[in-house]
Amino acid sequence: MKFYRSIPLCAIFLFTLLGCSKDESPATLDESAMAVGVYQLIELNINPAQDIDGDGNTTTNVLTELPCATGTLNLKNDRTFEWTYEDINIVFITGDLYKISCEGFQLSTSGVWQVKNGLLSMADNLGTVIYSVNGNILTTTTGGNLPEFKSRKYEKQ
Repeated sequence: MKFYRSIPLCAIFLFTLLGCSKDESPATLDESAMAVGVYQLIELNINPAQDIDGDGNTTTNVLTELPCATGTLNLKNDRTFEWTYEDINIVFITGDLYKISCEGFQLSTSGVWQVKNGLLSMADNLGTVIYSVNGNILTTTTGGNLPEFKSRKYEKQ
């Protein structure tokens, strides 16, 4: 009788032992694979707000009043990138007033990229730019007040 009682206990122990794997950690996401794709510029922020198109309304997002301001970022599978954007001219007028306009030609650069712990690092021959990654949105804080841009935001298409 003791033999028959020990079989169910042994079976439970065996199933428990075989059912467990040594690596019980949750699956990690491949951040780089998820980042690959084409992104469009959706925000180009400045401080202080400006009335760029002269309609009497000020904005901190240049794209709302300057439709020629565009940008595309292509993060490729081979960990290289191509970045194309409209050259923006910022001219100081007086006080906190600036004239902001498109130059009429595209600039581009290329280099290498990597993603680690939610940060995208892009390096070209001029330096490195860091973006935070939040789903399909890339955001960088590039400067402070005008004549520098405060931040840029790209969305994956």
